[in-house]
Amino acid sequence: MIIRRLGPEEYFKLRKCKWLPFKRQPQPNSSIVLVAEEKGEIQGFLVAQLVLQTEPVWISPKKRGSTLLGRLYKLMKKELSSLSINMVSSHAASQDTASYLKRLGFKCKNAILYEKEL
Repeated sequence: MIIRRLGPEEYFKLRKCKWLPFKRQPQPNSSIVLVAEEKGEIQGFLVAQLVLQTEPVWISPKKRGSTLLGRLYKLMKKELSSLSINMVSSHAASQDTASYLKRLGFKCKNAILYEKEL
């Protein structure tokens, strides 16, 4: 068994895995993929990737219900796209924030977040 870092030009090999936990292949410029291979076949992998978070989401009570949030998000999407970033996430600490995010097209993943200091 060989354990090694997958080169960016090899990321396509992840598509051959029967169980891929993400819909999109990790972006080579913002991830590290380690693989365990046996006879050239991937037996396991570990992905570390930068996950960009759009936080905090806040709109003044005077401007809630207006188009301000949509305008802010439209510009943020343009800025992130210019950096070739195609995925963001956000935490919703309140129902108001969750409501904003849903209106912007974010999907609730119902994930439990774990953190570890390195």
